[in-house]
Amino acid sequence: MRNITLLFFLTLLPLKIAFAQPLTQEEKLEDFQFLFNSIKENYPLFGELERTHGIKWLEKEEEFRNNIINTTNDKEFIIAVFDILKQLESQHTDLFPTIKRNAFLEIYKTAGEERAHWRRTLEQGNDYWSELLGVEDKPFTSKEEQPYHPESLNCAILDTGNVAVIKIRSFDTFQIEQDIERIEKFLPTIEDYPHLIINIQDNGGGDSHYWKDHLVPLLSHEDQEYNALYAIRKSDFLKTYFSTIDLKKESFKTLQQLPALPPELNAQDFDFWSESITIKGKRTRPFQGKIYLMVNKGVFSSAEGLAVFCKASHWATVVGEVTAGDGAGSIDSVIQMLPNSKIMFRYTGELALNPDGSSNTEMKTTPDIVMDGKDSEDRLQNFVKTLTATVN
Repeated sequence: MRNITLLFFLTLLPLKIAFAQPLTQEEKLEDFQFLFNSIKENYPLFGELERTHGIKWLEKEEEFRNNIINTTNDKEFIIAVFDILKQLESQHTDLFPTIKRNAFLEIYKTAGEERAHWRRTLEQGNDYWSELLGVEDKPFTSKEEQPYHPESLNCAILDTGNVAVIKIRSFDTFQIEQDIERIEKFLPTIEDYPHLIINIQDNGGGDSHYWKDHLVPLLSHEDQEYNALYAIRKSDFLKTYFSTIDLKKESFKTLQQLPALPPELNAQDFDFWSESITIKGKRTRPFQGKIYLMVNKGVFSSAEGLAVFCKASHWATVVGEVTAGDGAGSIDSVIQMLPNSKIMFRYTGELALNPDGSSNTEMKTTPDIVMDGKDSEDRLQNFVKTLTATVN
């Protein structure tokens, strides 16, 4: 769902309904100011936005306001709002809570009390905007009604005779149960293999429970523990939003010892937090082989989270090329609602830090072993050759 772009909906789907009472110019401008001020006060990634994209978003206020003034109907207004958010260059910043509100709401209804603020915001919305844009928005069907895609998972023993590969193309929520059943059946056949490659190249994410609750525990005899570090803007809104998540306050002085902390972080504008994450091992005895995680620039979101975990805990050796980033930790994008239009927007509320203090969205995850290749398959084969040469 995260890989679908809003632009597709805005440009290709037909207009189905019209507003009986369109938003007034005053209402649009009030909503714009609320949007701009919310991002200004809460968004943590302005520094890296300027470094990586050359965009000084906060200096574009008048440009954004004029774009809103020039809209003549509600559809043009929501497109203008989307364009404002798009200039933050973040794949976790969008209007999906508006156009897929019912789908999001179903997920957050089962997410527990620590995600209560997300659920309550979604409950206050309406279906007007998804209908206006012709976007079908309904709760996901049950797992029993979801078609299973067996091609998303491939478990194989290579011809070399000493390397096993588990290729996972997606961490799709609705694939977890059947995927894990297949992996559980495969693992006993490779108990004595010296090398296991978990290949997540081009995996754009999905549900982190796939690897936290299932994949890693199946291959772990002991519990795995690691800390996620966050820098969060000093904001009453964010303080309330994250109050239900079990976070520990960290001093800026302690974090200053990390070698790659972004220069814009300081004790005046940011609070610093850590989250202790434990993954319970399920194996009765240790897995004998060495585990590698194969990554590339297509690894994003919850798949990136697995790469960060492997680097932080040394549970697996990360191999391949630098990832797409934006997946460290376990905090979801925050959701806010514009007061007049009821358009809901989400954005990253925390700056997740790598173990060296660098920003995960900016610096991504650098593999322990860099492996080149003209494509993902070539990269895998190149790495397999190094393992075979080591054994021979």
